[in-house]
Amino acid sequence: MIAYLKGKIIKKNSSSLVVANNGVGYEVFVPLNNLYGFREGEEIELITYLHIREDLMQLYGFQNWQERDIFLLLINVSGVGPKGALTILSHISTEKLKQAICSEDVSVLTKLPGIGKKTAQRLIIELKDKLPAGIASYQEGELESAGSAVENDLLTALVSLGYQPTEVKKLIPQLLKEFPDKDEAFILRKALQILARL
Repeated sequence: MIAYLKGKIIKKNSSSLVVANNGVGYEVFVPLNNLYGFREGEEIELITYLHIREDLMQLYGFQNWQERDIFLLLINVSGVGPKGALTILSHISTEKLKQAICSEDVSVLTKLPGIGKKTAQRLIIELKDKLPAGIASYQEGELESAGSAVENDLLTALVSLGYQPTEVKKLIPQLLKEFPDKDEAFILRKALQILARL
């Protein structure tokens, strides 16, 4: 499974990017609100998900772990699928989507392309109790003291894997300070190694 991709954008399409890495070009479908911010020739890092069917393999890319986790929840809702999930994330932030689901706000969800009242209700019913702990904790304010966006992404990823916020809130800043030139994937692996020994 391809879970992370780093490389240079060599082509930008209407709904995807072609990212070159070690002589291979990967087509990655990304939410439109992310796509607009990318430029050809730019070096990028994406958290990815490889969707495999009998007749198709498609790679989807996201700017952080929380966005990918929400995508994975959405594609498991009956009637949504990868394209529908990508469309949803193209038109609403993960934070606003989470708020709409937690508050059972059907009116917000039905404004999204392809989402009718029944699908909106299905999203609420199926996802309200499945939001990762890390995402829910933002609502509860447990991670509000986190500093950078990178730190927030790493905290969310670890809490969603079942680690307690109190465990990771001290660890992540230490690792970021110790390895300032390393990417998120490296820091996450280090954190998991340390937490596994506790």
